[in-house]
Amino acid sequence: MNPDAPVSVVVGTLATSGSVATLTGLYGAFKGLSQPGLLAGTAAFNSGVAGAVFFSVREYVVSPLLLSSITSEQYERRRREIEARHLEKETGKSVSPAREHLSWSEMRVHKLLDTTVSGAFTGGLLNAWKRGRGGILPGTVTGSIVCALLQVGYNELSVQRLKYVSRRLKQSQDASKNSPVLVAQETKVPSSLPDSDESDSEPKKTVADRIISLFGLSKVPDDQYLEKLRQERDAYVRRIHRLEAQIEEEKRSKPSAVS
Repeated sequence: MNPDAPVSVVVGTLATSGSVATLTGLYGAFKGLSQPGLLAGTAAFNSGVAGAVFFSVREYVVSPLLLSSITSEQYERRRREIEARHLEKETGKSVSPAREHLSWSEMRVHKLLDTTVSGAFTGGLLNAWKRGRGGILPGTVTGSIVCALLQVGYNELSVQRLKYVSRRLKQSQDASKNSPVLVAQETKVPSSLPDSDESDSEPKKTVADRIISLFGLSKVPDDQYLEKLRQERDAYVRRIHRLEAQIEEEKRSKPSAVS
């Protein structure tokens, strides 16, 4: 089992409950309902229960079963990552996985099967609890489709953000190569021109940034996000190398122990 499963369940449940409550509250306020806060609270509770069931089923039941039975490249890679994390917790040392380059298609199908199966089970269970046996099949179909679409959308957002960050990084690198020319041009500007206002140089917050800040969140700059991804990649690389070295050492020690 993934040692990060408890964190994934808690974070997923809170994210589901918070996002559904926010959307419901905004919808109630937009429609002019009398008690949008109560509506948002009810939606938060219901979605929190559904999210807790879904993420618990996925992290503790479905994913372990699929990891132990499917031999595709995606699940082989995930098994190596989980083994590296277990070894890191046991030894207290950083274990780096081997360097693996994921394609965009592999990133787009990440945990798609796990989410679809878990969504089908959760939808059937909750709909049966609400409507009886007759709600099992509709709930299963609806839950699998909705959860699969949400996972595809989440994966696609991750892919598009990585592409965007890569483009921005490339543009910044190209601009840095031309920086001496820009400096030479700036020295030719007459000193009589007035200095630009300092407030103009500060980036203005968009409406989305202001809404995010209301919930105590902040937008992560692209360069910091890219640096975080690089650090995670390097950490995985180190983990796999150490795991492979330990496996080789164990293989060498077994013949000597038998003799």
